[in-house]
Amino acid sequence: MLYNNLGKRTILLTPEVLATFSKYQQTGAKTEAGGYLIGQEFGGQLVVEVATEPGADDIRKSFFFKRNKNRGQKFVDEIWKASGRKMIIAGEWHSHPEKFPTPSKTDIRESMKSFAKGHFPLGFMLIVIVGKKAIVHSWVGIQNKSGLFKINRIGYQFWRDD
Repeated sequence: MLYNNLGKRTILLTPEVLATFSKYQQTGAKTEAGGYLIGQEFGGQLVVEVATEPGADDIRKSFFFKRNKNRGQKFVDEIWKASGRKMIIAGEWHSHPEKFPTPSKTDIRESMKSFAKGHFPLGFMLIVIVGKKAIVHSWVGIQNKSGLFKINRIGYQFWRDD
């Protein structure tokens, strides 16, 4: 899916990323899940190619998720090195037990803290909240120094690596 980042560049979520989101939608008795978003920039477009999956040492409850940041950071560092320093952390994702998710007060507070403490070379952090309905209904936004802002889906574009 393709998003417009407040008129500055586009953001593409690849089919593999969308498949990870679908796998962890909170349907039935599933608990919240989440991970990091990793991608690289191509001519003004951020292509998010990896959505990390939750690990056994993450805390997952019906209305709460906390990732093991040490394990997550180690994975991000490994991808960055293996890609020749091209793949970067682009943001974070997590699920909500809502049909049409929106950021909670905790989400807003935590995204600001993550952005302030993290290294986001593009000047923003992508936030995706996956709900119970179709992935197209996920909440997608960016956190930057000015706050957390929803961004709009502008279409579909499929990434081909051939």
